[in-house]
Amino acid sequence: MAAVTRESGRLTMMCGLPGSGKSHYACRLKGTLVSTDSIRQFLTGDEGNLEYDPLVFAIARAMIKFFLGRGHHVIYDATNLRRRDRGSILRLAKGYPVTVVWVDSSLDLTLERNQGRERNVPEDVIKRMNQSLEPPDEVEGFSLVRVRPGREVKKASFPEIIG
Repeated sequence: MAAVTRESGRLTMMCGLPGSGKSHYACRLKGTLVSTDSIRQFLTGDEGNLEYDPLVFAIARAMIKFFLGRGHHVIYDATNLRRRDRGSILRLAKGYPVTVVWVDSSLDLTLERNQGRERNVPEDVIKRMNQSLEPPDEVEGFSLVRVRPGREVKKASFPEIIG
């Protein structure tokens, strides 16, 4: 196993609607997971409680910075739907390689999956988030992997990050 050094740090940022499958794919990756849902669960006992989101995202940014600085492969699991949201994390990860995994699920499939989740997000909220989605693009300064749920993700799609 290679030694972990500051130079080996890298970031994988998940992107997609709630219920699209981001966490499913994030859990398959090798690295240190930073999940806003998990932080909410830790702070409030409810991953759906958005009351303390400024604190949740401050903690997530601090964790990303901390683990990148120690050479970890950090997997950041949050919706990251807008360019400005991704941009703030990209600035934090300046100097490290960044890959965005866009879980590009259709709205219909996302809504269907959401109904089967233990904690589902109101349909109108998902529809509103879908309207605000700014599809990620490599011109933002990262490598992009687009995953379409319902199709098997091959290790060849992103072999350096899938376990």
